[in-house]
Amino acid sequence: VTGLVLDSSGVVYASTNSGCNIITGNKITSLFYRGKKISTPIEYIIKGIDYNIYLGSELGLFIVNKKKIELIDHSNGLENNRIGSLLQDENGIIYIGTKEFGINIYKQGLIENFTTEHGLLNINITAVLEDKTGRIFLGTKAGAYLFDQEQKASTKITSSTVNSIRETS
Repeated sequence: VTGLVLDSSGVVYASTNSGCNIITGNKITSLFYRGKKISTPIEYIIKGIDYNIYLGSELGLFIVNKKKIELIDHSNGLENNRIGSLLQDENGIIYIGTKEFGINIYKQGLIENFTTEHGLLNINITAVLEDKTGRIFLGTKAGAYLFDQEQKASTKITSSTVNSIRETS
């Protein structure tokens, strides 16, 4: 199990190296997309402020809600399907860190990509964090960055490899 999320109705979503399981009471079922079991590793799982479940995988971003499952991938705007990190900020914007093509911003159905053209020296995004003040930090194999979406720019903070970022009190 790589992650657990409890939805608003008490259903548990368990991301694993072989897909996603749905646990309802004593019943465990697999998550299906277009009639096929999702069997790719799910590395990141978050519950959004919109109550959707977001699953980051090697196939792209699965968005799960009560009515449907949607896949955001290269064919519909994602720069690269290989997701290395995932965050939804306080405004509902999804930050999708890819393993080879920078950070993708998913907002109201639109995707915008940020890469070396925006100050990132490394486009292998390994971690994304929003701090208490709303600032977005990106971790990469070449260091940490403070990311400014409005200015479409990033500022390097450290040169050390960053595998995860956590805010402490």
